[in-house]
Amino acid sequence: MVINYRNQAGQLVNEVLIFNGGLVVSGWGTYGPEPGSAGDAGA
Repeated sequence: MVINYRNQAGQLVNEVLIFNGGLVVSGWGTYGPEPGSAGDAGA
């Protein structure tokens, strides 16, 4: 499952969760550029 949202600072966050039998067994998170930074596309 992938959860995509913006955190309280407005930064794009993606979380990947791997399940086994209804339990989370692994997970990762990635963060986009901080709002207002050079890499921010202004989405």
